[in-house]
Amino acid sequence: MNIADELNVRAFPTATDLAAAAGWDLPVPLSSSARPPSFPIDVFPGWLAEMVTATAVFTQTDPAMAGTVALSVLSACAGGRVLIEAKPGWREPCNLFLAVFAEPGERKSPVHGALTGPLLAIEAALAAEQVRPVIKENAALKDIAERTAEQAKGMAAKADAAKREALTAEAVAAALAADAITIPEPPRLFYRQRHPRSAHVADGRQRRPDGADLR
Repeated sequence: MNIADELNVRAFPTATDLAAAAGWDLPVPLSSSARPPSFPIDVFPGWLAEMVTATAVFTQTDPAMAGTVALSVLSACAGGRVLIEAKPGWREPCNLFLAVFAEPGERKSPVHGALTGPLLAIEAALAAEQVRPVIKENAALKDIAERTAEQAKGMAAKADAAKREALTAEAVAAALAADAITIPEPPRLFYRQRHPRSAHVADGRQRRPDGADLR
């Protein structure tokens, strides 16, 4: 009888033995870093896969960087306009929250520029063709309304007791009318990079010229 038998020591199966018996893959040691799988460009439609691949080849970067930025651009285009119904009654917006991390000098800016360029072009076109004329018109109307309200308040303040109540009501109505005129903000589809210390919290809502929310 050996020492193990004397001490009644049993040999327990190892994790590898259990995985092999159950038909599982071998467990990954926690002390080692496993290489993540390649970015699945093949799941993209052909035109997007070609764009991501061409950007990665041109900038000599990992396709995962261009693929992540491309998904962000598509999310910006679809956000607030498309809903996914996972099952009846359960709907979620097509909003993705993604981030690209890389060391300085890893050509993040060229990749971002190539893929966000169309988004910036649409943003500029929307501002020039749709919103900018409305901004100028509403700014002029608001200025006129505010001056009219100031004149009405001055007249009400100088009026005698017999006319003051009626002129005060007109002044209040003029002030409310001036406040009701809103000046829309230019459409913002892309937020430029800001340092965390100087970044401001954005409302996230914008309005079309007709007053509807743009998400």
